[in-house]
Amino acid sequence: MNNALRRAATLTFAGLLMAASHQANADLSILPLPEDFKTHMTVEKKYPMVLDGFTRLSDTQVQAFYSDKLGEPMKITSDIDRFTLFYNVAGHPLRIAVYQRGEWTEISAMVNAKTAGGM
Repeated sequence: MNNALRRAATLTFAGLLMAASHQANADLSILPLPEDFKTHMTVEKKYPMVLDGFTRLSDTQVQAFYSDKLGEPMKITSDIDRFTLFYNVAGHPLRIAVYQRGEWTEISAMVNAKTAGGM
């Protein structure tokens, strides 16, 4: 194998190792959750990571919880009965959708891989 080809193969392999280690270290620990949060579904260990579950906090209490834990969101969108908070936490774009369902409030969150320029 000539030097240029060997170097290209080494760089490609190194890139794959870095990507694999980045994916292996993915977890949802950057996402604070209310104390009574009940997990319904989780997809983790690779990006995008998703968490869905319920709390007895009201939707406004959930928004206050995240403002307290993560600061003011970069953006808030809303439609009928649902709002979505957008954050950038430790370089990870984070989207938290909140939906009031009677006595329970659904929280659906998605954490993406780190980005160089934010969201």
